[in-house]
Amino acid sequence: MTSGRLASSWRPVEDWILRASAAQSFRAPSLYEMFYRFGGNPLLQPEESLSLDLGIERRIGGDAFLRATAFYNETDNVIDYVASNYTHVPGTVRRRGVELEFGTAITANWRVDGNYAVTTGENPTLTAGNAWNLEFPGNDLSVTLSGEITERLSTTLSMQSVRNRPTLADYTVANASFTYAISDAVDAYLRIENLQDTEYQLSRGYGTSDRAFYLGLRSRF
Repeated sequence: MTSGRLASSWRPVEDWILRASAAQSFRAPSLYEMFYRFGGNPLLQPEESLSLDLGIERRIGGDAFLRATAFYNETDNVIDYVASNYTHVPGTVRRRGVELEFGTAITANWRVDGNYAVTTGENPTLTAGNAWNLEFPGNDLSVTLSGEITERLSTTLSMQSVRNRPTLADYTVANASFTYAISDAVDAYLRIENLQDTEYQLSRGYGTSDRAFYLGLRSRF
């Protein structure tokens, strides 16, 4: 098996950029999948994937941009644990969609960035524990605000809203971080994850952290 990636970009005028890429990759079966004493299969072949994307970007001044990207991914030879044996499942896993991104400075010290993705896809029939059954959102919106409160104190505030997953509930989660420069080489930071203390799942049956606080020091040498 081989893997490779071909990418190109073209700037027809100063403020416009066109991009395209194509990639082929594979995932070799794990030793567990091949030699597990209860259902391992040494004859398994690698999963094979193809990824394509096409995008356009508009630069606006020195600090702002708008970007749109269409993407397509497919994977064949999917490995699954069926009837107490690891085997290949007929059919192709597909994901396709569009991602929109933006970023701009709103003052000399503050900036906002965001992205919005719409994704559709389909799987062959797979067992519940297969990694390809992880829930992908039909709609995913993220926004980040970052800036300096004072000369030494900076902050980053982020929000993500996930909608239209196949079986799991929608959720919105926000995070915040604050960094204080004690000196040129030492920072103190406070990071707060899941500000609203939202209960949500990324994978069915596995909860995520409640509101969490992280306090620490960083040093640069």
